[in-house]
Amino acid sequence: MKAPSFEIIETTADMGFATWGRDLPQLFARAAGALFALITDLHKIKPEQCIHTRLEAAAWPELLVDWLSEILYLQQVQNMLFARAQVMELAPYRLQACLWGEKFDPARHYITREIKGITYHRLSLEQDEKGQWRLQVIVDI
Repeated sequence: MKAPSFEIIETTADMGFATWGRDLPQLFARAAGALFALITDLHKIKPEQCIHTRLEAAAWPELLVDWLSEILYLQQVQNMLFARAQVMELAPYRLQACLWGEKFDPARHYITREIKGITYHRLSLEQDEKGQWRLQVIVDI
């Protein structure tokens, strides 16, 4: 099994994750993957359906929070679970992506934890001197 491309951050009342990427598209895809993994066991999800998303925001941090919030919306309102994210376009403050997954099936899937929302608390999105990106996100559980 491949090592995860994120780490869990424990806080007093909430939970979060940190991830990294060589560029912003990889970082956004890994952030989605970390969120998926907080919600359920990714190995039980069949990536058989693509849900296309398009988002715009005023800056990268807002786009990231909107992206993760959109994923939560699709999970909670449309009853979807996702196995992977494919970032197709990421230009200044615009994102177009495909979320691969399937409808929640109580016979096969288990929700590990309910996530209420994505917060700006301790949100960090930084690029280092080598051009690598690092992200930290806290979620409300």
